Amino acid sequence: MGRSKKTYLKTAKVVDKRQESCAYAEGGIANHYYITFLIEEKERIEFKVSDGEYKKVSFYDKGELSYVGDRFNYFNITEKSNDQTKGKVDLYGRGKASLRNDMLKKR
Repeated sequence: MGRSKKTYLKTAKVVDKRQESCAYAEGGIANHYYITFLIEEKERIEFKVSDGEYKKVSFYDKGELSYVGDRFNYFNITEKSNDQTKGKVDLYGRGKASLRNDMLKKR
């Protein structure tokens, strides 16, 4: 018999989200969704999630993350963020308004 892996329940915050699309020769497209969590302000971990879970969370949402090994179980949001950038940030982590202002200054 194989060993069962431990289920973890930890405090976490959403720090990144990404989507990958794969095109197939037959003409089909598959979308894959990933969320990166900062666990207990120490460790970053990324999980592949469903599209529903991906759409449910926003950057900087806080809550309880449940996982087994590298398999995502669920994320229970306890504190919803007020992030309005919808994931569109520049390389320095500033919102799109800051990026737009920087571009205007260069004119």
